Amino acid sequence: MRAAGKLVTSEPLKCTTPGRPVIAGKNENTKRVILFVPTCKMWSCPACAQTNARLWKARTFHAISTLVDDYSQLYFLTLTSHESLSAEQSLWVWPKAWKKLSMRARRANPNGLYCMIPERHTDGRLHTHSIDTFGLTTRWWKDNGRACGLGYIDEEDEIKSAVGAAHYVGKYLVKQLLTDWPRGFRRVRTSRAWPKLPPYPTNPDWKFELAPKFTSKAKITDYFDVLGYDVQWCSDAVGAWQIVNPVEESTATQQ
Repeated sequence: MRAAGKLVTSEPLKCTTPGRPVIAGKNENTKRVILFVPTCKMWSCPACAQTNARLWKARTFHAISTLVDDYSQLYFLTLTSHESLSAEQSLWVWPKAWKKLSMRARRANPNGLYCMIPERHTDGRLHTHSIDTFGLTTRWWKDNGRACGLGYIDEEDEIKSAVGAAHYVGKYLVKQLLTDWPRGFRRVRTSRAWPKLPPYPTNPDWKFELAPKFTSKAKITDYFDVLGYDVQWCSDAVGAWQIVNPVEESTATQQ
């Protein structure tokens, strides 16, 4: 739901992208199967876009905390497109210009890392916001960015807190939910070594696979019922996850 140019969410949105498969989680020890339709995870889906933004914000906070623990100084970096470019031209020029500029940055600081979020000016031209560990100064980015085909309004500042940095990323990611990007456009870009979220814990008793492609839930239910499973449908992957990895009662009480 949108109002006055802002995204308003009175209740959690549900992914309604058609054509998604059914996933079956099976527990052979208890002969139990849980069935659910996974989300599409696409930015073009209003529900999944919100989830993607939350996950990237969480990943950024984790990455920043990890880097700070490694004694890395972090920076906010803003880069702009060349002022002579149109909105469409800025989208076309940016990948080539950034490739050149990032190669220069890596030569200047081989250990530099970054997480970059594109944004559009009101006139549609591209600019980006990043968190990085390059520490190359505003002057360096201005001079080298210009030499690589970008704008001259560039700035790099030190980050004061991990919380502020995560909020910074979250703010610009939420803006992207209202931005009409070309199909396949990457809304978040990171260096290869940018820290990822730790893997979720897994329950070895449960195995997940694609359910048979029947035309209805009833037929899928009958299929597993005949095989001797206790069948349960979940509204989404979150519900299935809560069954597979239940919160211990003591923990739930504390929360």
